[in-house]
Amino acid sequence: KVGVSNIDLRGRLLVSMNHLMPRPPFAYGLSLYFPNPPTLTMDWRGIATMLEGVSTVPRMAKKVALRQLCNHMVLPNRIAVVLDRRAENTDIFWLKSSHYDGVLTVSVIRAEKLPVGDPSWVPGLPGSSDPFVVVKLGAQEYQTGV
Repeated sequence: KVGVSNIDLRGRLLVSMNHLMPRPPFAYGLSLYFPNPPTLTMDWRGIATMLEGVSTVPRMAKKVALRQLCNHMVLPNRIAVVLDRRAENTDIFWLKSSHYDGVLTVSVIRAEKLPVGDPSWVPGLPGSSDPFVVVKLGAQEYQTGV
């Protein structure tokens, strides 16, 4: 048999109360999301405990589970819950959508004094680097070219 006996999820979960009201339930709805990917630990049972160190199956299962969580609950993705069903325009898509106050633009201009990553094969010539920048924001990741 194969199974998971424990799943540990650690991260900052934000709960946003949208459109506050003076009566119960006091908010039109909730948005739940992680601003950044959480960490995930899985304790395996059965034959999977023997495979954990040698097989890629447990690592891939963890990777797939974390990716699915990110696809649903890490910004810009979120789970929405409508609390006030009496509202005339119950719109779960409004709760799931982002309400931005601005836009962040990141420009990579240059990098200086980088350590040599690739030593030269020719004596006397300096080595080089193939630098790139990785920018992570929530569930999204961007990488510049080399």
